[in-house]
Order: sequence, then structure tokens, then C-alpha cells
Amino acid sequence: MRRNFESLRRKFNSTRRVSRAFRTAVLNTPRKSFINHSSVLSQQAPTIISINNIDNEMKDKIIDVTDKALHDKNTESDVATYVKTFCDNEFGPTWHCIIGRSFGSHVSYEKYLQLSFTNCVRVVIFKCG
Repeated sequence: MRRNFESLRRKFNSTRRVSRAFRTAVLNTPRKSFINHSSVLSQQAPTIISINNIDNEMKDKIIDVTDKALHDKNTESDVATYVKTFCDNEFGPTWHCIIGRSFGSHVSYEKYLQLSFTNCVRVVIFKCG
């Protein structure tokens, strides 16, 4: 029994060492963006899939800030946070942002905008509350 425990402990410790080494290597490398900017975003404007109760000026500002965030931020979560914060500050609370490659949504909203960037990344921005 004790021999089995020692064997398991050694395996666990070696796995933990490998995991730590991998984590250290990953954290010390520069972060790459989740999207290939040169091939996806710079070629064409986003496609508006659905829009409701948003005027042209607001739509243009949201598209510009979303495009900027997709170029500048490294993760989808960072992009969503940036866009949501911008909309809250610019148009008043309470805005929400969903971004990703594959997701479904069904939301209640006051204002709604859904964008597609070259069928690679979809963005849903809506005001509720």
C-alpha cells in the first residue's frame, strides 16, 4: 500500500513540475491576438446582421470602437469589456457585449446591434435595463 502511494506521489510531483514549467514558458512569451488582424479585419467592413433602435451615428461609433478593440486587445473578453465600457460611458448604462466565433443568444433589449467581421468573429451589443 505504501509503495503504491509513493509511486502516485512521484507521478503527481513530476506532472506538477511539467505543468509549472509549461505555465512559466507560456506566461513569459508575448501574447498573440486571438484573431489574425491582417487577413480578417483590414479587408472589408463588418456586415450588419441585425439592428434595432440604433441611429446611424451610434451605429458608426460602435462599429469603430469594436474594430479598434479587435485590433488592440488580445482576448475576446478584453474586447467585450472595452466595447461595453465605451457604450456605458458614451450612451449611458446598461450595455452588454457578447463576442465570439460560435454562440447563440436570445436577449431582451432596448437597443440591439449584431455584427459579423468576415464570418470569423460575431459581436452582439445590446442595451437592456
